[in-house]
Amino acid sequence: MKRFSVFAAGLFAVLVALPAAAAPPGKLTVTWFDMKVHGLAVALETPSGQVLLVDAGGRDEKTGYIAARDAVAPYLKARGHTEIAGLAVSHPHADHYGGAEWWLTNWRVKRFVDSGYEGRAQTDGYRKLRALAKSRGAEYRTAHAGQKLDWDKDLDIEVLAPPKEFLELQSD
Repeated sequence: MKRFSVFAAGLFAVLVALPAAAAPPGKLTVTWFDMKVHGLAVALETPSGQVLLVDAGGRDEKTGYIAARDAVAPYLKARGHTEIAGLAVSHPHADHYGGAEWWLTNWRVKRFVDSGYEGRAQTDGYRKLRALAKSRGAEYRTAHAGQKLDWDKDLDIEVLAPPKEFLELQSD
């Protein structure tokens, strides 16, 4: 039992140290983040060394927790990153875009993409987020199924959803 405890402690130490290591050159590294609030944030470190984010995680107004600031940014900084090549927001629900304002205000974000959806779930807060992206110098574009994003010379990024027809609906 003692050997197992030493092994487990050693393995834990190695696993804790791994996130601080830079992504291997020429490899795509995908990281899903665990956060203290409901939400999603995924970082892609591309073979050419860029960072692409899919969603920006949630935030908790009561506690002040912002997943982008408190979970994702420390990880990316430890890996030597200082800017976001592209931020794609899957849909305008706060648990997916809650950290986007923090990214746009505190890091350079080169590109901001979303579906362009204007249905019932759209909020003034999300519309303001789009305006912030543009005002901070991020290239803004909408994307739908079948389009390609040329965000990295070493990756082919194809948008799988939503279909263009969905964007014409005014419902969720």
